[in-house]
Amino acid sequence: MFLTLVLAGCGFPSTAQAPSAQAEQRWCNRTSEPHYAYVVVQHTSGVEMKTCVNFTPSFINGVDALSRSGIEFETQPVGTGTVVCQIDREPANTGDCGAQLRGGWHTYMTSGGSWRQVGTDLTAIRLYDAQAIAWRYVPTGFAPSPPPHL
Repeated sequence: MFLTLVLAGCGFPSTAQAPSAQAEQRWCNRTSEPHYAYVVVQHTSGVEMKTCVNFTPSFINGVDALSRSGIEFETQPVGTGTVVCQIDREPANTGDCGAQLRGGWHTYMTSGGSWRQVGTDLTAIRLYDAQAIAWRYVPTGFAPSPPPHL
């Protein structure tokens, strides 16, 4: 019951907007690298982490973006891909990463001004200049929905 109230209070919106150009420039610390992308993590509790990563090639994959963000994470190989098991210590136990019995991280990217859910293989995700990627932890039994806009 308490978890239901917490989740209901966090909103879990059905649609969300991607970051606006003005919002992007407010908190992105640019470096000498020519490209940047946004990384957003939203926990079950509603707590969000937002950061910007810079890169030199024309794109960066999901693993590298998360790695450059400085946010703690754990991945696991599944087939020929890589899936995220834990971000910023959620969930506390990653023993069931493949099964995700208690919930799991859902991945979103910006596309045409709004978030869209993408596949789970982080190595296949390509972020180009000024795009955003987000992970939202969704407990079992709840429908995944994108995070709120930046």
